[in-house]
Amino acid sequence: MAERLSAAYGLRHYRPDRLEREHAARVDPHRDPAMARWAARSLDETWVDMAPADLAAETLAYSRERFELILEDVLDLADERPVLAEGFQVDPGSLAAVLADRRRAVWLIPDEAFRRAVFVRRLGIWDTPRRTSDPERAQRNRLARDAIVARELRAAALSHGFRVLDVTTTPLEQVARAVERQFAPFLPARRSTR
Repeated sequence: MAERLSAAYGLRHYRPDRLEREHAARVDPHRDPAMARWAARSLDETWVDMAPADLAAETLAYSRERFELILEDVLDLADERPVLAEGFQVDPGSLAAVLADRRRAVWLIPDEAFRRAVFVRRLGIWDTPRRTSDPERAQRNRLARDAIVARELRAAALSHGFRVLDVTTTPLEQVARAVERQFAPFLPARRSTR
């Protein structure tokens, strides 16, 4: 969705998941204890040994701390042209503190069936389970963690006055139109498709 909108309107597409290593290098253990804890754990300690509820709590704490790094990046990029940031690492509470106009953000929250279908299709992309001592458990823990994180993000976004779009079996075109309508007041002119 973000790639599509970015291409159509000439926006900078910012994806925090592609900057994982760069952000990890900027971690200050005193300022970012959750990020430091995450970096210190082995893959087994994170994905095999940790209960999904604890894994979700650590993921959300990590995202809250990482928001400062994301915000720095986005502000640096915004001088060039408008930026469209996407990814579950964008914490609703942290964004609410710096974004007065709630129409400038929307959360797309997948339901369980959609999340599982995408996860199965993209299994080759996320190869971390194969690097653990128990790949099946790591995958189960990831799915359970993702379900908890989705619920938490949905609740947090709504509590801060942001719009949430539930992504189920809704056709992609319908979701795309809803997102585009949401951002219409802030988008530059659409680029020509010729």
